[in-house]
Amino acid sequence: MGLYGFQEVINEYSLLNGETDQTAIYKVLNYLVPSMETLDSNSDTWDGAELAYSSIDDPWAFFSELIQTIYFTDDEEFQDEIGSYLCMDNVADYYVLTSFLFATDNTWKNVVFIQTVDENGQSKLHLVPWDLDQTLGAEWMRNT
Repeated sequence: MGLYGFQEVINEYSLLNGETDQTAIYKVLNYLVPSMETLDSNSDTWDGAELAYSSIDDPWAFFSELIQTIYFTDDEEFQDEIGSYLCMDNVADYYVLTSFLFATDNTWKNVVFIQTVDENGQSKLHLVPWDLDQTLGAEWMRNT
């Protein structure tokens, strides 16, 4: 029936390869879209998101801008700005992986975002697949 529970622990040791300067790791734990009104910059959780690691002074600032762009802007503004938040090559790879595996449980929930700084000093978020226990379809057929 495939690999079940084949995953790494989500932390700075397994994901950042020792490059922990100006980085953060966010885990999305459910399908709830974080509300801008409930954001507490001093908390390690924000609605359905968890801050797993951060070496950034205000770790929720960049991530909350991404949420604002994805869920609370019009289509034109989204298209103009999304590339300034996400590494688009990584997004394409993630899309191919989740489509190939039919990982419907990894479209918002069960996504890990890693915030790093690129060679130009700009923050970017990368998507990492996590918790792939419902891959290859959410329905399992059993021979009886």
